[in-house]
Amino acid sequence: AYYYKKGALLENTEKSLTFAGNLLTLQMANTPDAEIKEWQANEAIECFTKALELNPKNLDTKIALASCYIDGTGEIMKGVGSLKEVTALDSTNSAANLLLGKLSVQSGQHEKALKRLNTVLSQDSKNTEALYFLAETHKNMGNKDKAIELFEQCKKIVNNPDFSTEIDNYIRSFN
Repeated sequence: AYYYKKGALLENTEKSLTFAGNLLTLQMANTPDAEIKEWQANEAIECFTKALELNPKNLDTKIALASCYIDGTGEIMKGVGSLKEVTALDSTNSAANLLLGKLSVQSGQHEKALKRLNTVLSQDSKNTEALYFLAETHKNMGNKDKAIELFEQCKKIVNNPDFSTEIDNYIRSFN
């Protein structure tokens, strides 16, 4: 991935830079070592930043850049800023709303989470990640019946016995 990045910097095309950035991001997601993960994130950030210089309107690249800040460097507010730029241009962007929704769940901003995750589900009612985090939001708000209903929907869509068992055990822990 590092050498793809070096080549992409020499080639200096949006396609090669985003490819290298995505390759580094994929590696970052599978790296357990925090220091290496941060290095990979910074390498990917350089690629995505240069790609955005070539095409500042590429929303997918802005989302990928935000993901690197959030998941790789821990600079959550930089990532949120990039995601908000995306939703300012496209208020229904599923990927940006999903990430913002997940962050809202994590920070206890329930109303924001509901809005963001429902935006995603209005476009794709079978988005299991949005369903899961919406269920988690309802659980955190004390709406356990609604949370269970959403977790059950999620189980049906995923259709995996191991996942279903995990969700059933999780639901049992609500009491």
